This record gives sequence, structure tokens and C-alpha cells, in this order.
Amino acid sequence: MMFILSIVYSISASLYGREDFDSDYLLDDDVFDLEEDSYDTFGQCDLCKELVYQAINSGYSGKQQVMDYAIKQVCPLYPSMRDACQRIGRTVIPNYYFMIVNKVSPASICGQAKMCP
Repeated sequence: MMFILSIVYSISASLYGREDFDSDYLLDDDVFDLEEDSYDTFGQCDLCKELVYQAINSGYSGKQQVMDYAIKQVCPLYPSMRDACQRIGRTVIPNYYFMIVNKVSPASICGQAKMCP
């Protein structure tokens, strides 16, 4: 992870001509701390946002139709996470349906559902 952050920093610094940043500060564990199990959190977050995005743009008005459409569009794309995807879709979409119909951003909905940090 540190290697990737170092590359991102180098590219950003060269693009913006800011070689004077202290990269050690940016990569310090106290400043940028990821938990070891953060992959699961980010996987759930991404799935949630994609499901909500598809639900918002489904064109359907019924809760069941919106949920079924989103699950059918997203879950086949992630076969290794199929069960988690379906569980998230069947939990988040019905519980936050009012927000979905009102086109609240997927990041806001998934944050409120505690699927995203």
C-alpha cells in the first residue's frame, strides 16, 4: 500500500510542480492509517454505491422492481462477491428507497447505511 501511495505522490508532485512536499509526512502511519481488513469495507462500499447508482437510474418506480433491477445489473459483475452483493442490495435498497427515489447520491446513502467509511 505504501508503494502505491508513493507512486501517487510522485505523479501528483510532478504534475503540479510541487517537489517541496514532505512525502514522509504524507505516508506516515499516524497520518494515513488503513486497517488490515479495510479491503472488506471498501468492497462493500463499492458494491453499495454501484447498487444504489443502478437503482437510481433503473427507470422503475416500484421498490421490488428497483431492487431486482439493480441486483441483476451489478451482482453478475462480481461473481466472487455475489452473496454479499445480493445481501447489500436486499438490505440497502428497500431501507433507503425514499432516498433512492429522490436521487440522493449513492455515497450519501451508503454512508448512512454504514457500508462506507
